[in-house]
Order: sequence, then C-alpha cells, then structure tokens
Amino acid sequence: MKRAESKTRVIWWIVVAVFTCISLWPIWSVRLPPLQDYPQHLLQAYMFTHRHDPRFDFSRHFTFHLQPVYSTFFVATISLSKLLPIETAGKVALSLYIAMVAGLIIWLARRDDDEEPPWGLLLLFPFALNQQYFQGNINYCYSLPLLLFALLDQEELMRQPLSAKSIGRLLFWQVALLVTHPLTFLIYLGLAALRLVHSSRRRDRSPRAVAAPLTAACLFVTCVVAEKLIGGAVFARGTADTVWKPWGETLGYYCYIFTGMRWHDGVDSCTVVFWLVIAAVAVISICSQNRGDDLFSDVLLTPCLIVTAAVVLLPFAWHGYTYVNFRLSVASYFFLAALAGCIQFRGIRAALLVLCIAVLLLQSAAKQNRLSKELEEALPIVERIPPNARILPLVFDRISPELDPVYFDPYIHVHDYYHLLVGGGIDPYIWAAGIQPLRLRPGVHLPNPGEITPGMFSWEQHADGYEYFLVRGAPLLFTLYVSGQTDPIAKSGAWLLLKRRHS
Repeated sequence: MKRAESKTRVIWWIVVAVFTCISLWPIWSVRLPPLQDYPQHLLQAYMFTHRHDPRFDFSRHFTFHLQPVYSTFFVATISLSKLLPIETAGKVALSLYIAMVAGLIIWLARRDDDEEPPWGLLLLFPFALNQQYFQGNINYCYSLPLLLFALLDQEELMRQPLSAKSIGRLLFWQVALLVTHPLTFLIYLGLAALRLVHSSRRRDRSPRAVAAPLTAACLFVTCVVAEKLIGGAVFARGTADTVWKPWGETLGYYCYIFTGMRWHDGVDSCTVVFWLVIAAVAVISICSQNRGDDLFSDVLLTPCLIVTAAVVLLPFAWHGYTYVNFRLSVASYFFLAALAGCIQFRGIRAALLVLCIAVLLLQSAAKQNRLSKELEEALPIVERIPPNARILPLVFDRISPELDPVYFDPYIHVHDYYHLLVGGGIDPYIWAAGIQPLRLRPGVHLPNPGEITPGMFSWEQHADGYEYFLVRGAPLLFTLYVSGQTDPIAKSGAWLLLKRRHS
C-alpha cells in the first residue's frame, strides 16, 4: 500500500514539473510575451537602467525615482538587466511569477496530511494565466501567491510560540506584499484582522493572532506617513468619482478565465467544456468524500468567500483607483484553487482532472503564441526608425480575435519596443505617475490625442514635434487627412509608418 502511495506521489511531482514547464513555455518560445502592459513596464525598467546613458535622451524628458512600493518587477528586471539583455531579463522576471505559483503549490502540498496527493492544487496553474496576467499587471500577479504565503504563515504563527524567527518571517511576507502591490497588502490587512476577530474566542490563540494584523497595520501607517512627508502617490486619493460596473460586466470579467478570455462576442466553447468537466469531477469527489464540516480549511474558506463577495460588492473605481473589484476576481481564483487542494481526487477522477488542466494550459500556451505572432508584425517597422526619434503612436485597431474586445488591448503598448530595441526617443503615453519609477520633467509637453482615442487626432494640435507616426489600422479618412503632411515609409500587416514631410 505504501509503495502505491509513494508511486502516486512521484507522479504528482512529475505532473507539477511538467505543468510548470508548460506555463513557462509561452514566455520563452516567443520573441514578444503577449501581455498588454508588459512592454510599458519593461521600458520603464530599461529607461531607469539607461537614464545616464549619453546615447539616449531619456534624462532630458524624465526624472527617475524608484518607489519602495509597486516595485518588485522593476527591481527584479533592473537587477537582471545588469547581467542579461533587457528582453531576457524581462522574461526571467516573468518566469519568477510562475516559479512563485509552483512554490505555493509545493508549500500547500506539504501542509496536507492526507495520503492522497493534493491534485486539486494543480488548478493554480491555469488560474495563474488569468486576465490580469494577459493584461500585463505583473506586480499584481506577483502579489497573489505572496498573499497566500502571508496568510498561511499567519496561521502557523498562531500555532507556535512567538520567536524572533517567526516574527521575522511574518515581517518578510508583509514587506514583500507592500513592496509588490498596495491593494493586495490592504486585502491581507483586512483578512488578517478578520482572522484576529475569529480567533479572539480562543484564549490560547488570541495573543499570537494579534501579531500579524498589528505589524501589518504599523507598516501601513508608516507607509502613509512617509508618503505624506515625501509627496508620494501610492495611497493618495485622486479626484475621480466612484464607478460601478453593471453586474453583467462584473460577471463577464470574472468568467473570463472559464470562457477562454472571451465574453462579449462569444465564448470559447472548448474551454467552457473542460472547465465544466473539472467542476463536475470536483462535485462528485466532494460527494464521495466523508469528512463532514472539516472538508475545507477555515483558513482558506472564509477568505475565499469574503474576496469573492467583494467582487460583487465593491466598485470598479474608487477615488482614482481602478479595476478594484476586477482585480479581486483573480484573487478569488487563487483561494478557489487552494480549497480544491482539500478535495480528494482519486483514480479516474484524478486522471480526468489532470487531463483537463493539461488541455487548458496547452490552450493558453497556443493562444499566447498566436498573440505574440500578431505583435511581431510591428517589429520590421519599429526597427527602421532611427534612435532618439520622436514618434506618435496612433493605434486605431487595438483588439485581437484571441481576446475579448472590451477589456483587452494587446496592441496598445507595442510601440514601446521601439525604445527598447532601437533606443532613446520619447513615448507620449508612458505612465509618469508618482507610483511609477519615472516622471515627466516640468515643462515637458507631449501633445497627443489620447492613447485610446486616436480618432481625436488633429495635425494642428498633436503633430508638433513628432517626426514619425506609427499607425495601426489606419482608416481611409485618416490616411487622406495626413497625406499632404506625411510620406509612407513602411508597412507590415496592419501597421503603417509615416514620416513628416518637410518642404
């Protein structure tokens, strides 16, 4: 019996290794990882590294300051770029996310005392390739496994005497969360406080339970005070009103992971079928499992219910912060996968679960590969522009048939590869907020019609100072409008490069 159990465990470890490789494959098998905001983040790290390079003019337009919050991806990429080319450094930084997910699976598996391997934890792999991942919010993706690491460490702290080692480990997870993403840190702070309220009924645990929320609250207050002193913009409120999305929009965003990243113009039926099979297998396994109320750990069940409910109850935007409840959708997935690790999948059900997860991962890898090929259409054009040129991107066609057209704009930042591959120049759409590692210098004016409103382009208002115009999906009226002031230089797929005509 023990030999059979040992063999099953070996198979589980092999599957974890194979799924990790499949998840990494789309990052390393293509030239351009097809993550929407990734080029912008990579460019910011590149500009920070080359801010004093005399070959480029980055420092003429921007000031640079790496914030201690929302900086994990930037710090990792900047550090790696000192040893590796910037594209390779970015891919290693992306791979760190997959490695953290695999590490979380191993951590959770070692906490499990069941004889059967926790096959349900393998759901963390497809859940990791979620909509926030495709949108390129790498720091937020980093923060999700860190959130579970921190909560699980809090639970361990409550079961053992306080020591310098345990407090140090707790502080490590909390600081890592705060540095990576402030929203996830606030989620952790709230869940840790709720855990304190729940454990206060148990006399032997309440003194130790107060450690996690107390240290997290102290870190938060310290960060807010420091922000006020240095004039930062991490927790500062903006001027935007609170925005609520219709319930159907929220549901559609939550379902993206189950519908192949599609909703408004039809779902991927194949993806839906495999997720339905996984749900059916999970329900059958739960019904055949005789564990009563102890089936799911309260450490995971309560946060899962709270975070999932917050997806519906919280707004989309609040005082300038956007995607609030949408980001919580992805956090809900991680708790669901952790809960699935409590389900005993045996025999054919375990095999069916593994098969469905493998198909979903391969589907996601294929989708990423197709997206990357679409993005690479721009490379022959951007590599023809000389260094330190001023270009105005006008992306009329931002959508891809691979992704839902409402919340995905995979082409919106492709032009940033010019600054990465050729070097120098200026991007009028680069994020220069206080939370980012760079800001526009006072007096620098970058006229533009708006990143998502190229149809508002006016030659008199927006063309001044730009030598090149990188256009995607140019309408006929636009082409006629600028034909008297520009000359077409190159074309690749839907991309068109125009150069200002000098008299």
